[in-house]
Formats: sequence, C-alpha cells, structure tokens
Amino acid sequence: MPKKILLVLGMLLAGPVSSQEVWLATYGPGAEVWERFGHNALWLRDEQRGLDHTFSFGYFELDRPGFYRDFARGHMLYFGAASHVEREFEFYRQRDRSITVQRLDLSPAQFNALEQRLNEAIFPPPQYYEYDYFYANCSTWLRDLIDEVVDGDLRRASEERVAEMNLRDHVRRLLWPALHLYVGIHGALGPAVDREISAWDEMFLPDVLAREVAALGLVTETVKVHESTRFSMAAHPPVTTPWLLLAGLFLAALMMVPALKRKPGRVALWTLKAWALAIATAGACLLFLWCCSGHQAAWANANLLLFNPLVLVLWMSARRSLARAGAMLIILGLLAALAMALWPGGQWNLDLVALMLPVQMAALWLWRCMP
Repeated sequence: MPKKILLVLGMLLAGPVSSQEVWLATYGPGAEVWERFGHNALWLRDEQRGLDHTFSFGYFELDRPGFYRDFARGHMLYFGAASHVEREFEFYRQRDRSITVQRLDLSPAQFNALEQRLNEAIFPPPQYYEYDYFYANCSTWLRDLIDEVVDGDLRRASEERVAEMNLRDHVRRLLWPALHLYVGIHGALGPAVDREISAWDEMFLPDVLAREVAALGLVTETVKVHESTRFSMAAHPPVTTPWLLLAGLFLAALMMVPALKRKPGRVALWTLKAWALAIATAGACLLFLWCCSGHQAAWANANLLLFNPLVLVLWMSARRSLARAGAMLIILGLLAALAMALWPGGQWNLDLVALMLPVQMAALWLWRCMP
C-alpha cells in the first residue's frame, strides 16, 4: 500500500475516536466520459467488528447481455457495491483522481441504521435499480441515505433553495474543453436540463453533496487523501460561443474550398456526401432519443434543427425541385434555431448554433454550386 495512503489512514486512526465512524468519500473527475462528473462513497468503520469498507452506487456491466440495447432505449440497470477502503483508494490514486474524505457527525444509532440500509440496497449483489443521470445516480443514493438517517434535515435545508446552476450549466462546466464530449452530450440534451433546480437536485454531483453536508454542520473533520495532478473541476460553465463560432467559420471555409474551382469535381461531391451523412446520422440519433427512448433529458431537442436529417434529400433526390424544397426547409430550420437560441428562457444552445450555422450554410452553398 502506498506510503501516502498509509500515512493518511494512520492520521485518521490516531487519537481518541469512537469505534464507529462514517466518512463521505468524494472522488474527483477522471479521463473516461463516465468519470468526468466524479464519484462518491460512504466509508464505514467499526474497529470492534473489523468493518472498514466503502459502499457506493452507479456501477454497470458492459458485458451484460442487452446492455447497449437497453442503454440506448433509456433502460439502464445499475447496482451498488462494497469494497475494502485500501483497495478502493488505491484504485482512484492509480487513476490520479482526487480523494477527499469528510467525517460525518452521526450517532451509533444513525450508524447502525445507515449500515442496515446500505446492506439492504447492495446485498446480495447485484441489486439492480433504474439509473438516471440526474435523479438516480451514485450521489443521489448517498444524499437520500444520509438524509434518511438525519431525519430529513438535509432535504429541509436544500429543497426550497434555488441552486447556483442548472443541470446544463453543470454538464457544460464538467465536459469542457473535451470538444467531442462537449458537443455530443451538450447537443443531445433538450430543454429539460435548462429548468431552474433546487440545491437538493444539485446534489446529483458528488462535489455538491460534499459541500452541502458541510454547510449543514454534519462534518467534523476533512482530510485530503490524494490530490490529482491531471484532473480538476471548473467552478463555472465556460464562455464557449466565440470559440465555437471561430471553429464553425474555419470548418465552413474548408468546405467551400472544393467549390472554388470553375467546375467542382469529385472532391466537392464527396465533401457534400460526407457532410450529409454525418448530419443525418446525428439528427437520426437525436430523433431516436426523443421518440423512441426513455432518456427524458433528450426529449424535444431543438438541436434537431441544426442536425436536420432532411440533408439526405439534397444527396439522394433525383429531382432538383424536391432538393430545392429540402434546402429551403433546412434554411428555415437554421433560422428558427437561431431565433430560439436568442429568445430568453428556452433551451440554451447558442454556442452550438454558432458552430453549426456557418457550416450548414457553407454546405448548402457547396450543394448549390454542384452541376
């Protein structure tokens, strides 16, 4: 076991302490997409019984038959697990994810009630539950369990208080600057994540739960077990619209190059086909998430106007008049997307409009130049 972890655990064991302890462990972000939002666990210690384990939720089995099909449909079966604390801390340390632990001020009766609830929810494994990114994840499980053993004090202190940021703000701050993840996930979310939320809802994030239990006065001690040298969490969502506008203009310029010749040839044709296929595929995915899945956060997504499957009409239609009608509908959709992005109170996607509008108009101009 690494000396640093031994030292920290030795500090935690030093001094006159109760034989029963509950610590909230908060893990920082990592490299994988499912690690970007952090993770957390409840660490229970009872020296007399040899209990020294973490309990956490949000685990999934990629090799479970039908996992990918169920995931696409929004039917996500996740489960909880327990691990020895040394093994768990070493795992997160090797992935260079920060580890912070907070000792919770709970009585022996509260300790016993919490342990019983954790055992009921996890054993025998796997005890599957319906996962939701924002309302039934690793952090909401711990939030609800802590709230239960403190007789609802956590909910009462947070349910009526408006959160500092909404769900989209948090998604944006934790995904940037990974552009492919940012555009993909931010673009797949509809207006449901733009609504005002409470501080209770905001605790779907482990770092917010850690902040709220401390604000409630439940924390008697905080220890930093590991400090990441590679990963950190931004405090606020970034200003992305100017950068994505520049990226959109650059991509638009690249698309227009093949049409600068007097007679656009195969390069222009294949550029147009590649653009149409990519946009139509993205649009089909958004349409599927809205109409055929249980991912409610992706429903009624205005980004369908930016990733419009009608682009296939420009490529596949043999009738020029039909293709022109399709092009007009695409342009009207882009203008509607711009108007909706500028209108306050709706789905926030102004940066995606800034990215896609120049690219789409350049592609339409390229199509217009084709013989």
